Amino acid sequence: MVKKQREIPGTEREVDQELDSAASDVYELTAERIAVHEREKGARTKLCDLMKKKGLDVYVYQDGEERYDVRFSETEKVSVKKSKNRKVDEAAE
Repeated sequence: MVKKQREIPGTEREVDQELDSAASDVYELTAERIAVHEREKGARTKLCDLMKKKGLDVYVYQDGEERYDVRFSETEKVSVKKSKNRKVDEAAE
């Protein structure tokens, strides 16, 4: 929740609950997005480290019906995208 500034008697601002609520929502969502971004950075670093350790540039994994391609480059970037191929067997072709 956003801290509210103490008001001096006689200088109170007009309160618009609707605007206060909307501003608070934006602030909270921004804070959530930043927290998620930090967790994502940690997960990406872990994935990069594992792929480097195992000497892999490309890795494919299946999660239920979805297939994902993981690509790693020496610039310390990694991408995980849904594969265009539906089955793991198709990747070997």
